[in-house]
Amino acid sequence: NPEVDWVHRMEALSYVYLDNFEEARKIYMQWNHKDYSYNEGETFRDQFISDIKYFEGLDITNSNAAPKAKRLVYRAADLLGENMKTYQDIVKSQDVEDLINASDYFANQAFDKDYNSIAENTLALSHAQHLVDKSLKISNLTENKPKLQSIYWALSWNYIFVKKFKDAEAAFQKAIEFGASDAIYSNLAATYLFSGEWQKAEKIYRKYKDKKDGDDNIKAIFLTDLDELEKVLGKPEHIKEIREMLKK
Repeated sequence: NPEVDWVHRMEALSYVYLDNFEEARKIYMQWNHKDYSYNEGETFRDQFISDIKYFEGLDITNSNAAPKAKRLVYRAADLLGENMKTYQDIVKSQDVEDLINASDYFANQAFDKDYNSIAENTLALSHAQHLVDKSLKISNLTENKPKLQSIYWALSWNYIFVKKFKDAEAAFQKAIEFGASDAIYSNLAATYLFSGEWQKAEKIYRKYKDKKDGDDNIKAIFLTDLDELEKVLGKPEHIKEIREMLKK
């Protein structure tokens, strides 16, 4: 029914405009793959994306809302951003650049701790890991190292939120291999702290807290990262002692 279909489109946009992404996401996930009755051969996904682009052009939506909503639509269809390729397309590729770019997408955009379920985020990280590992089996060119470092850094951080601590530690080691700065030790320390190995975490925090990473104090990075992790994972054991030590 075209009128009913139109209602679903407007309902989703209304939630986007109000910054209520949980409700918008429910509509996108439910209707994304279904045929759109008004235009033969089109799916709701096509209409959702068209609607968002239209309202972006009018500058009506919240400045952050439309890009987030667009990513919701793409994720619901398992799509890689604007290029509209699916994971199943990319995973067959032997093109290193395609594999790295897709891995970066899954590690940084498809992963969303605010709007995704743990299962969705775990799947996104699994896709990212598989694609970046495959790219390295094909080629390990020097010019790819900055992007590879960035992907493994993101993996080492995001794995903590889904409690894949061994994977986080392994990704940390790969990021170091590709030249990550000392700030990434915040990820390793947090991996240990939230997995119960607080004494290992404490050694890292003590070693690096008074150092700098460029213009940034690593102590401040440690504390900011702990704030973000605690919002999602709660307070780990011995967090009080760790925070007191970091503030000295």
